[in-house]
Amino acid sequence: MGRERKRDTERKREGHDNTTKTITIRRRRTTTRTAQQKTTEDKKQAGYGGQTKPVFHKKAKTTKKIVLKFECSKCKARLQQQLVM
Repeated sequence: MGRERKRDTERKREGHDNTTKTITIRRRRTTTRTAQQKTTEDKKQAGYGGQTKPVFHKKAKTTKKIVLKFECSKCKARLQQQLVM
């Protein structure tokens, strides 16, 4: 069972190593709050009482990792690879 799966993945990638690929930088989406979460947090914050939830201050990483997206022009297969610096 395990060997058949391995052969299937090898067969799919055959012959596409030397094709032209489009390269783009993968951008992460910004996370958005849901409508229910937004209304409940806004209700809690409104009025007298100060900050209700703790404010997170321990931001550790300053640089983002750059991820390159390669897309094969022949079969449209995508490969993501982190850029090593």
